[in-house]
Amino acid sequence: MKQILHFITLVLVLLSISCSNQKSGKLADGREDWPKKLNYAYSPSQENPEGRLKYSNALVDYIGEYIGIPARLYETGSYGPTIMAMRSGMVDIAQSSPMGYMIASEKTDVEPLVTRGYQDENDQYRLGSYHSLIVVPADSPYNSIEDLKNDAANITFTFVDVASTSGHLVPRNALEKLGVNPEADFKQVVFTQNQLNSIMTLSAGKVEAGAIMERVIKYMALRGKLDPSEIKTIWKSEPVMSTGVYVRNELPRSLKEEIRNAYLDMKKLRPDIIEMRLALYPGLIDPDLSYIPAYDHMWDELREIAKNIESMNLIEGKPGRNGWNEEKRQAYITKQQALLASLQN
Repeated sequence: MKQILHFITLVLVLLSISCSNQKSGKLADGREDWPKKLNYAYSPSQENPEGRLKYSNALVDYIGEYIGIPARLYETGSYGPTIMAMRSGMVDIAQSSPMGYMIASEKTDVEPLVTRGYQDENDQYRLGSYHSLIVVPADSPYNSIEDLKNDAANITFTFVDVASTSGHLVPRNALEKLGVNPEADFKQVVFTQNQLNSIMTLSAGKVEAGAIMERVIKYMALRGKLDPSEIKTIWKSEPVMSTGVYVRNELPRSLKEEIRNAYLDMKKLRPDIIEMRLALYPGLIDPDLSYIPAYDHMWDELREIAKNIESMNLIEGKPGRNGWNEEKRQAYITKQQALLASLQN
């Protein structure tokens, strides 16, 4: 009788282990090579930092629950430290502008999973986009970028960040196609480090012209920090693709697909998370935007623009994965911060 009881106990234990493994997906789904946790790159925001942190925590908690392994925020700051953290394996997932992804794809081995776009009830997808602007104060004598070219020596011009698509890459391309080399031809070029700095510096009359994302004007107006009548648009880009989410390429394929599916299913499963992000940036994000699948070739058009611009290595050093120069990048940022401070004083 004791032998029978021992046998029954052993069978029950084995069944329990098998059911546990099947429930966790380790056997059924081939997840043996998955990491035990994931780190999501997080950059604190000066605008509503508590709200941004709350949203980011909700996002990573959802991703962790969806894929079945813990996910947590890993503070990195700007795109440079994020790329370095991904190269070292400290960060697994990141989100950035199209330009930020292109830089990351040159400096380390990453793969895009989703970008912002439109998803209908039948899971049909359409790419999202936005516009870049070159703007001047409303009372400026300049009415076109040709006017900027003709008086370049008297103009201080602001870009946002070297990794900004709307605040650098696209408007720089427009200027250079016109024959303007910003650093050589303008009186001064300043990188303000974020869109809000750019628009406020310009609206205060500290600079003659600058590049921004179109929706920033509406965002600042809704917050009571800007009267749109103070700004005049003298150039508007063609539609530009939106933000992308990417991962370290060495993550298992099955895991990458699950992370992608978590984003694609977010609109149905957790619309509250999307609403949280919209509430952070009223007027800055199209409320109908969700997520759609993203693949590397979707950045090829922007790559064609970037490779024709000689100054795209302003703060990264030589191109390619072995040419990153973090010391040079930091020195450049420090210089730009000093320039911006001098304008605001």
